[in-house]
Amino acid sequence: MNTLKILLHIIRHTIFDQVKQKSFMVIFIICGFFVLGIKNCYQGNYTINNQQVDSGIIALGASKVMFNVVSTLTMMIAALFSMRILKRERGDGTQSAILSKPVSRNEYIMGKAAGLWIVTFLFMFALHAIIFTIGFIKTGEAMPGYLFASLLCSIDILFVVCFVMLLSLYLPDFACFIIVSALGLFSYIGDGIYSVSQNRMVQEAFTGNASKLPDISMWKIVYLALPKLSTVQLFASSFISNESFDYAGPIHPMINIVLYCTISIGLLLVLFRKQDIA
Repeated sequence: MNTLKILLHIIRHTIFDQVKQKSFMVIFIICGFFVLGIKNCYQGNYTINNQQVDSGIIALGASKVMFNVVSTLTMMIAALFSMRILKRERGDGTQSAILSKPVSRNEYIMGKAAGLWIVTFLFMFALHAIIFTIGFIKTGEAMPGYLFASLLCSIDILFVVCFVMLLSLYLPDFACFIIVSALGLFSYIGDGIYSVSQNRMVQEAFTGNASKLPDISMWKIVYLALPKLSTVQLFASSFISNESFDYAGPIHPMINIVLYCTISIGLLLVLFRKQDIA
């Protein structure tokens, strides 16, 4: 029970510490205005092939696009917060002050990671809730799976927080951000290639022409092995429109990210114990 109280105290301290920073409020306000700008997408009539498109379809399309944009932006924000928190608290003496009390290093790290995860998830959930509300007000149609999809994307944020904190033990801030951004970019590119490869026209074009098929075996191995950040987003967004979801490989993307979260937090706990605390 004492451990739980310590964790809750560190989590609460981390959340308030992030929220009270001017940069956090500035980023949230900018993102809020950006999200509010989509209300114009629900206004007016849209015609394709001389047929008026239903407003509900427009709202669904705009909401799904913004869902993925907000989820991606939040992962980047989570990386920015996570890459400097340990160094900042070590530099200003906060880390030493906390660990001088009856607080273990594991409790400190878990509390910090959980606090960053919660505050960035709430950041994302609030923006998704704004999009959900705008869509409902403009069209009168609710998307019950929208907020549930936001909950699913929280696992991506947890991975980013743990992985970037792990990298920050040994690498400069810029390198941490570049590495996690590269992982995310490769995930998006990989999902795009997989989606194209599943297109019927593409499959028919290569049917009976094995020599034309590019050798992507090595690419596929790397793609299947790396974290499925983008694929989790696609899985989550499938609940918004009640669409079927298809993925490459034998492991579901949610399980993939959970495994990477477990590995990242495990390595973070082990390696942080070896760090010298001034």
